[in-house]
Amino acid sequence: MGMSTRSGSRGGAKEMYEVFDVTTWEVSRFVVSGSKEKEWRICPDTKRFGLLKFPVSVLADDWEEGQGYTGEAWSEKIASEIGKMIDVPTHDVEIAYYKQTHSSLCWRFLDPDVENLEEGADLINPFDPTYDRNSLIGQKVKYNLELLYQVFESNEILPHLFDMIVFDALIGNTDRHQDNFGIITTNETKRFAPLYDNASCLGRELKLDGIHEKMSNPHSFENYIKRCTSLIRLGNSKKRTKHFQLLEAVLDSYKESARQSFQKVESLDNNKIDKILHAVPTQVMHEDTKSFVNKVLTTRRDIILGMR
Repeated sequence: MGMSTRSGSRGGAKEMYEVFDVTTWEVSRFVVSGSKEKEWRICPDTKRFGLLKFPVSVLADDWEEGQGYTGEAWSEKIASEIGKMIDVPTHDVEIAYYKQTHSSLCWRFLDPDVENLEEGADLINPFDPTYDRNSLIGQKVKYNLELLYQVFESNEILPHLFDMIVFDALIGNTDRHQDNFGIITTNETKRFAPLYDNASCLGRELKLDGIHEKMSNPHSFENYIKRCTSLIRLGNSKKRTKHFQLLEAVLDSYKESARQSFQKVESLDNNKIDKILHAVPTQVMHEDTKSFVNKVLTTRRDIILGMR
């Protein structure tokens, strides 16, 4: 089914995340939006559906094998594990190998026979049917904190809004739009879906030379941390909002409601971060990149905890 990678000595072995070679897995007939970058595959042993998502750089017209590629395979996996560590539901993710490239493999979290996913845009629609997914704006509303508060409150899932915002600030997620969160419904139940599509984070876009520059230049590293932005804007601003500015706005307006979400970050100690990063095989993630991501996570965590 996959290539299992482990390291360590007898009696003290530390398991690595498995890398699944999906070359021979059946491609599902189910159509995926943006099919150039992802496709459903079926695990031959478990019959479980996994969404294979290729690194962004591989999709470039001028990309050639051997050039290297961006780190969505490890960023999606690490983000998923971080969420679980701090009790923020995230989808289950593995690392896949296909055509000499490591990609992310995101297991399907819906039972399509009885469950339906209503994404954020579907939840926004009752507030403004003219809302446009691409421009993040409608005739009445804009994709901002105030709108999301109304959407989450009306669906009785408000705590999950603050979990999502704090989680994204922790990992530096720059792409939390209305199509990567939602609710799962059946004829009788409704629940918040695990956060998915979390790969745009943790410096996954940086090449090694960029990582080395930031690790050797404290000012450059600090700027990288503080300038990271969210898609969730404040008020009528046309500019993207920096993550920590968004957290300040949350604390200013909704401190009591958001308190528990901030407290969740306390559980992410250094040992847990080390364990997650160590488990990523070195052929997937360079050791220098692991050191950088470790510093990113501990720095962002400490800033968030200091804001409460």
